[in-house]
Amino acid sequence: MNQAPDHAKLLAQAVDIYEFRVAVPEDIEHLVGLYGEYFAESYLPGMGLVYDPKRAWSTLYRHISKGDNPHLIAVEKKTSKLVGAVSYNINHDFTTEPFANLDKLYVLPKWRKSAVGRVLMTLCLEIARADKAIAFNAPLNSGLAETRSAANMLAKLGFEMTDAVIMTRRF
Repeated sequence: MNQAPDHAKLLAQAVDIYEFRVAVPEDIEHLVGLYGEYFAESYLPGMGLVYDPKRAWSTLYRHISKGDNPHLIAVEKKTSKLVGAVSYNINHDFTTEPFANLDKLYVLPKWRKSAVGRVLMTLCLEIARADKAIAFNAPLNSGLAETRSAANMLAKLGFEMTDAVIMTRRF
């Protein structure tokens, strides 16, 4: 008989192996590299778009310095390698209460079967709740091969599938 994994044990092991924290300006160079890999795996190059590391650096610096778009990162303790990140923003434009929007969730391929993504998202949800968000919207529209796996992970964290449709058009 299949037994459910011991989530507390998996999370405790992850904390022993990885450092999870909010990104600071000194992490930007590593985030630029990580998001470059994310970009390369996404549908965006197929639309003729080219990753711009200088613009990525500038955007990350602005968001991380102001704290308006938190980036949580996972760093492997043994190697000091950045292996995953998640970011979100708070939206309060047309609502009486704020809600959070997932911006990016990316874990390097070698670490995708670990607890890194689950821990990053769990921390992200807690911080968004502390930011007074009453809901968390997680559009998965990167075109990554791992999108279904990410959707399954989010479902285990209490997310529900909506009827969202993502369409793109190249000019």
